[in-house]
Amino acid sequence: MTVTAKNHAPGTIDGNAAYTIVEARARMGWGVAALRKARERGLLIRRIGKRSFILGTDILSFIAREGKVVGVKTEQVAEGQQ
Repeated sequence: MTVTAKNHAPGTIDGNAAYTIVEARARMGWGVAALRKARERGLLIRRIGKRSFILGTDILSFIAREGKVVGVKTEQVAEGQQ
Protein backbone atom coordinates (compact mmCIF):
# COMPACT_ATOMS: atom_id res chain seq x y z
CA MET A 1 0.00 0.00 0.00
CA THR A 2 1.26 3.46 -0.82
CA VAL A 3 1.34 6.12 1.86
CA THR A 4 -0.23 8.80 -0.33
CA ALA A 5 -1.85 8.78 -3.72
CA LYS A 6 -0.58 11.98 -5.31
CA ASN A 7 0.24 10.15 -8.54
CA HIS A 8 -3.48 9.61 -9.30
CA ALA A 9 -5.88 12.02 -10.97
CA PRO A 10 -8.10 14.18 -8.76
CA GLY A 11 -11.45 12.51 -8.22
CA THR A 12 -9.95 9.04 -8.56
CA ILE A 13 -9.95 6.76 -5.51
CA ASP A 14 -7.38 3.96 -5.55
CA GLY A 15 -8.24 1.02 -3.31
CA ASN A 16 -4.53 0.48 -2.61
CA ALA A 17 -3.83 4.01 -1.38
CA ALA A 18 -4.11 5.98 1.85
CA TYR A 19 -5.33 9.58 1.63
CA THR A 20 -4.88 12.46 4.03
CA ILE A 21 -8.14 14.04 5.14
CA VAL A 22 -7.50 17.06 2.91
CA GLU A 23 -6.71 14.91 -0.12
CA ALA A 24 -9.73 12.63 0.40
CA ARG A 25 -12.02 15.66 0.69
CA ALA A 26 -10.58 17.17 -2.48
CA ARG A 27 -10.91 13.93 -4.45
CA MET A 28 -14.49 13.38 -3.29
CA GLY A 29 -15.47 17.03 -3.67
CA TRP A 30 -16.58 17.10 -0.03
CA GLY A 31 -16.57 20.03 2.34
CA VAL A 32 -15.96 19.78 6.07
CA ALA A 33 -19.65 19.10 6.79
CA ALA A 34 -19.88 16.31 4.20
CA LEU A 35 -16.84 14.56 5.68
CA ARG A 36 -18.28 14.93 9.18
CA LYS A 37 -21.56 13.37 8.02
CA ALA A 38 -19.71 10.52 6.26
CA ARG A 39 -17.82 9.81 9.50
CA GLU A 40 -21.11 9.74 11.41
CA ARG A 41 -22.45 7.26 8.84
CA GLY A 42 -19.50 4.93 9.26
CA LEU A 43 -16.56 6.12 7.14
CA LEU A 44 -13.41 5.02 8.97
CA ILE A 45 -10.60 7.46 9.76
CA ARG A 46 -7.24 6.01 10.77
CA ARG A 47 -4.72 7.94 12.84
CA ILE A 48 -0.96 7.53 12.94
CA GLY A 49 0.59 9.96 15.39
CA LYS A 50 -0.99 13.34 14.69
CA ARG A 51 -1.90 12.55 11.08
CA SER A 52 -5.23 11.14 9.96
CA PHE A 53 -5.78 8.99 6.88
CA ILE A 54 -8.65 7.41 5.02
CA LEU A 55 -7.89 4.21 3.13
CA GLY A 56 -9.07 4.02 -0.46
CA THR A 57 -10.76 0.70 0.30
CA ASP A 58 -12.72 2.36 3.12
CA ILE A 59 -13.92 5.14 0.81
CA LEU A 60 -14.97 2.67 -1.88
CA SER A 61 -16.74 0.45 0.68
CA PHE A 62 -18.53 3.48 2.09
CA ILE A 63 -19.72 4.51 -1.37
CA ALA A 64 -20.91 0.97 -2.16
CA ARG A 65 -22.73 0.71 1.17
CA GLU A 66 -24.18 4.21 1.51
CA GLY A 67 -24.50 5.35 -2.10
CA LYS A 68 -27.87 5.40 -3.79
CA VAL A 69 -28.17 3.38 -6.99
CA VAL A 70 -29.68 5.49 -9.76
CA GLY A 71 -30.65 4.76 -13.32
CA VAL A 72 -31.98 1.21 -12.85
CA LYS A 73 -35.26 -0.13 -11.60
CA THR A 74 -35.35 -1.30 -7.97
CA GLU A 75 -36.38 -4.81 -9.07
CA GLN A 76 -33.24 -5.14 -11.23
CA VAL A 77 -30.98 -4.18 -8.31
CA ALA A 78 -32.71 -6.68 -6.03
CA GLU A 79 -32.18 -9.43 -8.61
CA GLY A 80 -28.54 -8.48 -9.14
CA GLN A 81 -29.09 -7.14 -12.64
CA GLN A 82 -27.77 -3.78 -13.78
